[in-house]
Amino acid sequence: MSEHMNFVRHFIESKSHNAARAMEGLPPVVAGSLLEELPQTTAVTALTAMLPFHASVCLQTLETPAVIKILSGMPPGNASSILRHFKREQRNDLLRRLPRRQSLFVSLTMNYSQQLVGAWMDPDIQPLPLSINVAESRKRISAQNQNYNVAYVVNTDNTVCGTVSVVSLLQHPVGQTKIATLLEPDTSAILASARLKRAVNDENWAKNDALPVVDRQRKLIGALRFLDLLQALNSQEHAKIPVVGDGNVLGFTEFCCIGLADLVAMTLAENSMQDKDSI
Repeated sequence: MSEHMNFVRHFIESKSHNAARAMEGLPPVVAGSLLEELPQTTAVTALTAMLPFHASVCLQTLETPAVIKILSGMPPGNASSILRHFKREQRNDLLRRLPRRQSLFVSLTMNYSQQLVGAWMDPDIQPLPLSINVAESRKRISAQNQNYNVAYVVNTDNTVCGTVSVVSLLQHPVGQTKIATLLEPDTSAILASARLKRAVNDENWAKNDALPVVDRQRKLIGALRFLDLLQALNSQEHAKIPVVGDGNVLGFTEFCCIGLADLVAMTLAENSMQDKDSI
């Protein structure tokens, strides 16, 4: 990877929202070619920070294998919000080509309107049955690639009965102790059919950075992080012209005339100046 691309990668990973605003103003083919050169995780970071419409336009400039590679590593809610802007035939083709697990999760979130919690939840969670012991729970937690502070514990009918702190679970002595002994009873949850503007006011956010998502039968079907909820609201309410630095709007012609590396360098330089001024 070139020095310029290393700089771009660092900028995206350290200031993803600033980078996303800049990329939204680039010609789609330019932004698309950038995504192809970046590592998958960095490309996913950039696209999830972009407004879904702009992200979809960038992706549509790429060949199908490149699109599949990026979508495969993206949270299902973000992937579905982008795919909604594809034509139906192209969207269905991509869903067929995605890994089966990812395709199922993306399809599930697409069953909900974008104004509802279900469209933005993370369905890829593995709850712990109340009946298992600590040793088995630790094995399941260790095998999961999740970034939640708690594990959701469910009854035999898959309704939430509480949570278990992941730290407490991993620190507990290995043995046949039932997970129920570590259970923190908590049935707070949000409906997948709840509107985002109502869900954001849920009082349970005061003590949780994520909440379980349930269907109308109160069965666990996913989880929603508060930060993802805020991003979902922002993506629906804001579609602004990209602004670099402290309000200098770059037009389409200027984006075409300056190189991407120059654009990123200029943005980072202005941000650095602002940081110094705030000290």
